Amino acid sequence: MSLSRSEVTQARLVHIKETALDMIDARSVDAITMYEVAKEAQVSPSTIYYHYPNIEALFCDLQRDIFTQFSRVIDSALLGIDVRSWVDLNRAIECGFVDFYTQNRAASKLLLGVHGHSRLVQENLSNDDGLGEMIQRYYERYFHLPLLPEQFNIFTVSVQIADRLYSLAVEREGSIGSLMANEALVATEGYLSAYLPRVLKGKPKATFGVFPKMLS
Repeated sequence: MSLSRSEVTQARLVHIKETALDMIDARSVDAITMYEVAKEAQVSPSTIYYHYPNIEALFCDLQRDIFTQFSRVIDSALLGIDVRSWVDLNRAIECGFVDFYTQNRAASKLLLGVHGHSRLVQENLSNDDGLGEMIQRYYERYFHLPLLPEQFNIFTVSVQIADRLYSLAVEREGSIGSLMANEALVATEGYLSAYLPRVLKGKPKATFGVFPKMLS
């Protein structure tokens, strides 16, 4: 059975994005151009430009794809974990992120690496807002949270604190080692403890079954 036009277009788009990720894995983000992606993907440049006006738009789309994976990353990190305090939850989530970045070099370079694409930085910050809200919903599944600031999301700030340390590790060492991963735990726990008491009232385990997903 032949594919419809929309299915062919979607398959081509997936191939373009997979090619771009392979290129990011192998070289500097700043060194990649639309024409090089077209060449590697074996499609015409006009095909790339049909989907994206420039390379930053392609990279931003890749970033959004990566962020949609984080709910599964957290779900996997929490499997078999006995969460007795919010510190346990924070450590499981951050360890899950470190494992993900370690196994996905392209994602690590795109989200944590140093590059000259300012739009990617802004897109990343916007995605962090959604990620912070999603993490808060995980906390709310496990615990009764105290009144938190309305002006900003503390879980978004915690994500950005950890990401800054991960970024330093990627910039200096090329990956997140155990030392900087531990520093991220120290930093995020220290920050969150300014808003969360050490002991939070837990919720019945029956509420743990369905975990929240990141808003698209």
